[in-house]
Amino acid sequence: MGLLDRFKSKEKNKRAVLIGLDGTPCTLLRQFIADGTMPNMRRLDQQGSLLQMDTSIPDISSVAWTSFMTGANPGRHGIYGFLDLQPNSYKIYFPSSRHIKSETLWAVANRAGKRAIVINVPSTYPAQPLNGILISGFVAVDINKATYPATLVPKLKEMDYRIDVDARKVQQSHDALMDDVLKTLERRVELLLHLYDKEPWDLFIGVVTETDRLQHFFMDAMADASHKYHAAFREFYRRVDGFLGQIAERLKDETMLIMGDHGF
Repeated sequence: MGLLDRFKSKEKNKRAVLIGLDGTPCTLLRQFIADGTMPNMRRLDQQGSLLQMDTSIPDISSVAWTSFMTGANPGRHGIYGFLDLQPNSYKIYFPSSRHIKSETLWAVANRAGKRAIVINVPSTYPAQPLNGILISGFVAVDINKATYPATLVPKLKEMDYRIDVDARKVQQSHDALMDDVLKTLERRVELLLHLYDKEPWDLFIGVVTETDRLQHFFMDAMADASHKYHAAFREFYRRVDGFLGQIAERLKDETMLIMGDHGF
């Protein structure tokens, strides 16, 4: 049964879960499955399938995630990158959620009477109203505008929720950045599991972007066992695998999908 078919089903208990791993290559997951770094991912692979997909053209996160959330290509959904030119001018503007021309997956779910929780999907800022909860992902600059409903903002601040890794930490040291990557992942997982357990939903979408941030700064550490951050890189993915395991053990009759927007 396909994901959209779930929303058309007459069975009221059918729910769908999608976990996004931003920038995570299928080949890297296969390597971590083979060497034992990701045992939960291994079990999920054995119970389902692990397939390599093509990304969007252009292969930019904002384009790829918008293509995912709409099922449309850039010519239809209207997002071509993180910056664009205003028509008939050389003025630059930042494409936001207001510029998406195609209907989103959660809007389809809402029309079918389903409640959606959408956390940290890039290109959803500012957060648009929906039947459910939406907390925008990259590039979101204001937690108040990134959160719907706004009544959730105090809880996010109480949990020290972080919209994104602070890449400026690398100016202090790579140690400081690695610590921030791990701490941001910890806060992200805490919120995702909290909402998964405490809120009613039919469609649950949660994206981990720390994978992408890790690889932008530490990908060379993965291939070199003697690298200072080689062990930390693997430990990060063990923690991601632990999160996937926590979601998997909560599954009852839900459809679960895991996907990345591009490789690396």
